[in-house]
Amino acid sequence: MKNLKFFAGLTALLCCFQFGACLTSFAEDSELSTEENDGMETVFSAGDVTMDGNVDILDVITLNKAILGKETLTKFQNQLADINRDGKVDSSDALAVLKQIVGIQDEITVNSNTMNLSEAVKSAKVTGKELDDTFVQSQARFYLKLFQQAEKTNPDKNVLISPYSAVQALGMTANGADGSTKAEMEQTLGGLPMETLNQYLYTQRTSQPNAEYCKLSTANSIWFRDDEERIKVYADFLQTNADYYSADAFKAPFDDTTLKDINSWCEEKTDGMIPELLEEINDSAVMYLINAVAFDAKWSSPYNPEWDVKEADFTAWDGTVQKVQMMYSNNEYYYLEDEYATGFYKYYAGGDYAFAALLPEEGLSVDDYISGLTEKSLQKTLSNPVSIETHTVMPKFSYDYEITLNQALQEMGMPEAFTEEANFSKMAIANGLFIGKVLQKTHIDVDEEGTKAAAVTVVEMNDGCALEEPEYKEVVLDRPFVYMIVDMHTHLPVFMGAVKTIES
Repeated sequence: MKNLKFFAGLTALLCCFQFGACLTSFAEDSELSTEENDGMETVFSAGDVTMDGNVDILDVITLNKAILGKETLTKFQNQLADINRDGKVDSSDALAVLKQIVGIQDEITVNSNTMNLSEAVKSAKVTGKELDDTFVQSQARFYLKLFQQAEKTNPDKNVLISPYSAVQALGMTANGADGSTKAEMEQTLGGLPMETLNQYLYTQRTSQPNAEYCKLSTANSIWFRDDEERIKVYADFLQTNADYYSADAFKAPFDDTTLKDINSWCEEKTDGMIPELLEEINDSAVMYLINAVAFDAKWSSPYNPEWDVKEADFTAWDGTVQKVQMMYSNNEYYYLEDEYATGFYKYYAGGDYAFAALLPEEGLSVDDYISGLTEKSLQKTLSNPVSIETHTVMPKFSYDYEITLNQALQEMGMPEAFTEEANFSKMAIANGLFIGKVLQKTHIDVDEEGTKAAAVTVVEMNDGCALEEPEYKEVVLDRPFVYMIVDMHTHLPVFMGAVKTIES
């Protein structure tokens, strides 16, 4: 109600505001200005109608003037103004920008049987830590080990995991652990104390790009059973996860209505890419800790579907030759190479993220290549691209992936958390809490325009119930290859996958 009253008052104030006073409006023929940075264009955020690098009250005023016919927007300004992407600029877009400025969040729709505790457990102001070498090295170790374990689980299938999503969900869970259980989880998640890791993960989550043409959004939530005879969740546990992970909290009956609410939450937070996380709620489940990640970015240099896309052969892992749609480019300038593979970076608009592809040498399988990687060798490769013209060929591909990470995490060093010997005494009062399942579902779609990818990770808590260089390089991904979506500030891959066959 406070938010609605505040918005009503602010809207009334805007209606009385003399639009012409104290403002310099953009000229009707204002054109998009771009800045070249290593061949990449500057990209403006959605809602930045004035294109001054900020989303503020001036954008709302400019939007309202355009809606009233008092100002004409350029084609590009219209794209920035169309927040809800419905093809027109109207009052709903102005409302969305205003809500973004004043911090009003849309209510999460849940069944009436579910109690949304997010208003009661609000995020407090906390301090993050700068993402330094200590953090990068610790996470590189966890990211690669998790990818290697996942790949071993399904050696004959395409693989896609998000270590970033996994560490968010497991980080929330570890905040409820104590004793040897906590020590094992800390070591597995990179070796940092949870108090320190919380600060790093806060900075990592809140510094992700949110531009019109490149965004990575992160959402967290905690759902626990409305049954105090089985579980009483500690307020401190919920508060810590609200502070560092912005985790919404829900107290729910854990019936079919809760199942629908959880799946709806996941669908909303992954932009519809993962519509269903759970098929059922187990009778032994008393809590779900969920992270959702959605990545949506356009290429800095998109492919022309008429000229750059052609049918060609792709040889799958089993030797089968498939006819696929290949995307050709002669203007990539970041070449990757290690002892056993060659590859390239293809940047997304804005330059914050890039698609990295690594093609193992002839005769070396993707499985063997991945198993031989170390975090140091991978970080060295990703951190040292060579600026040289690279001719690239890459297939269009799209697929979904699902994996249960229990065995992988146990082999990585945290077996106790999955047993009745687990100590989650800082999470809740319950009869022998332990992790019943860590499930991750992912989706990726790579085409001429860019990449869309999503991941959802859920932790289910149960109770006791040197040669001379040629003038250009060439990398043709016509057989199984490894790929990653890489944060170019830390060179950490938020998504890691392997294409072994092109799924139709």
